[in-house]
Amino acid sequence: MEIEKSELIKRFSLLERAIPGRPTIPCTEGILVKDGRMCTNDLQNAISILAPEAEIESFILPKKAIAMVKNLPDGIVQITPKGDDALVIKAGNIRTSIKTMPIDGFPENFSLSEATEATIDFDDLVEMLSSVVYATASSEARPIHTGVLLDGDGTDLNVVACDGFRCAWAHAEYPEAFKMVIPKPTVKLLLSIKQEGKLKISMQGEKAVFEIGGCKIYARLLSGSFLDYRRVFPSRTKSIGVDRGKLLGAMNRIMICSDDTHKGKVELDGTDTSLQVKCTSSSADYIEELEVQDKFPADLRIMFNSAYVVDALKSYDCSVIDCFFGDKSTEPLVMDDGVLKSLILPVRFAEGTKGAEKA
Repeated sequence: MEIEKSELIKRFSLLERAIPGRPTIPCTEGILVKDGRMCTNDLQNAISILAPEAEIESFILPKKAIAMVKNLPDGIVQITPKGDDALVIKAGNIRTSIKTMPIDGFPENFSLSEATEATIDFDDLVEMLSSVVYATASSEARPIHTGVLLDGDGTDLNVVACDGFRCAWAHAEYPEAFKMVIPKPTVKLLLSIKQEGKLKISMQGEKAVFEIGGCKIYARLLSGSFLDYRRVFPSRTKSIGVDRGKLLGAMNRIMICSDDTHKGKVELDGTDTSLQVKCTSSSADYIEELEVQDKFPADLRIMFNSAYVVDALKSYDCSVIDCFFGDKSTEPLVMDDGVLKSLILPVRFAEGTKGAEKA
């Protein structure tokens, strides 16, 4: 193998994302070079990309060799197998020999004999995944919600994530029909690919292959009953328009004022012309008034986790966000810019207090 160091480092930056931290199969801590491709596999996801040249010999590029290449001076790097147990690495006047390991036991990437296929503009998918992935569950109580739903209904592609406290739903026109739930680590791999064009998706059962520009990601999908997101979002027609940047700034300041008891809880109420953002904790009080378009619901006081509101606001790029409130403090907040919807469940007030949550 002969290649510019900078080009090899670019390949490493993607491939290393599928190297296991604590490998149960020793050879998976390295990069497999075989049949003109470079592969890594953490037993949940596998990445396969084109090698710089069609390799005749197969070998494992172990962790120490990867580290050595990263620390070589810029320029051409040559990597050559030496027997079955070593690699010779050359760069300029540098020559080093590093032990490797047999390729036997490196997991084979699966093949899909009867796959269903779909294609989608990769930039569109990346934008939608980026806008909802924050709402995936971290708890394994319901494993299906640790991933992101892709639901092509023949008219739109709906991309959804939820964790039981909040939900994010992005959609775009899309003529094909398919459904899958992608694990969050796979979503992160997709978001790390620097490619443009069409993404080809092949799926069969609980397996899928995502392919673009010579890069393939092999993934095991999640199974189970995903939230019926269409029923979760309430139908509301009245909203207030709020400057997104100003509301985000207020929420960030609320988080500074919070303490271990209140943990960033923010109270919202308002008037005909303003939205009041409040926080009361043992160490600080905070209140800010924001101008709004339309009227805040009369006599409504409602409390949310400010960190959830911040996450949702960051997923938009609009200047004014439409916020939909119900008539009761137990109803969720919904934000919508026409392409992305976000839902956040409220937290409860303690009896006889303003802004404190029940312990």
